[in-house]
Amino acid sequence: MKLRIWQRSGFKKGDVILFGIVLLFLASSGVFFLYRDAQPIPEAYLRVRDLETQEETVYPLYAEQNEVFEFHGPAGISRVYLQDGGAAIVYSDCPDQICVEVFGWIFFPGQASVCLPNRILIQVEAVPADR
Repeated sequence: MKLRIWQRSGFKKGDVILFGIVLLFLASSGVFFLYRDAQPIPEAYLRVRDLETQEETVYPLYAEQNEVFEFHGPAGISRVYLQDGGAAIVYSDCPDQICVEVFGWIFFPGQASVCLPNRILIQVEAVPADR
């Protein structure tokens, strides 16, 4: 009698089927996330909000962009760098540097970064709210 490969390895038929379903799920999830992240965002904007005064400034994000903006807050200066459709707080006078070290670059609508000591919030939006 010829044994199937899963019988020789000690697996039951149900184990092999479950393993195949899990592999199929992981592969389809990977393809979905790669496809979703590869989609260009036709219009993206960066909203910069001063959390102390509630003033807002909106900047368009686009490819081949290379701009730096400075914002003054209670702890000093925060520099926001816009490059290739993304944004990051690259420098801040705040003592802990969480906004520079942890948050990093933001590219997609809904992503945000904040410098709490300087009371600055930056957020990527697909379409600015004032349109």
